[in-house]
Amino acid sequence: MATDPQALLRAAGSDPERAWRELALRWNVAIGEGPACVAAAQAQLACYRSAGGGLAALRQLARPALLTLQAADGTPRYALLTGLGAGDATLAVGRQSFVLSLSALAQVWRGDFATFWHVPPGWHDGAAPGPALRDWIEARLRSAGQAGPAPLRDRVWAFQLAQGLRPDGIPGPITLMRLNRVAGVAEPRLP
Repeated sequence: MATDPQALLRAAGSDPERAWRELALRWNVAIGEGPACVAAAQAQLACYRSAGGGLAALRQLARPALLTLQAADGTPRYALLTGLGAGDATLAVGRQSFVLSLSALAQVWRGDFATFWHVPPGWHDGAAPGPALRDWIEARLRSAGQAGPAPLRDRVWAFQLAQGLRPDGIPGPITLMRLNRVAGVAEPRLP
């Protein structure tokens, strides 16, 4: 196992838009120049950024992610997480692949990551769920065994708790990503 995080940093790029485009290819979406998140929206994908979510969040999501690495001078560098094992992580930079122990990865990564996710109908960041999104959530909760007469917020809370998420009853991006997973929505997964 390669454990030299400095080799990863030397290979990693400093252009976040290029890194987003490489991540999009893992979703079978080719996006051109310009803001990647704007282009991805045309494919019904949204960008999700987690400041410090770390390994626990990546394990819950179990999907390819863009990791923000920190060079010694503080310059952000970018690599794709393509595999996550019990004690190691596989990262890609272009066509190069790196396998680092989690302790070696921790030398250059502070927990920041980003990924794509399929946006459900009617979802708007920060807005209360409208009818289309409520129907979508209801259908996913039924498939996850969270049907019943309880209010939607209580069933979302129960789903979050069952999935190991922070329960708040609010259907935010992480909860919606987990609902996609439980419902079998085709999204890339980490091996």
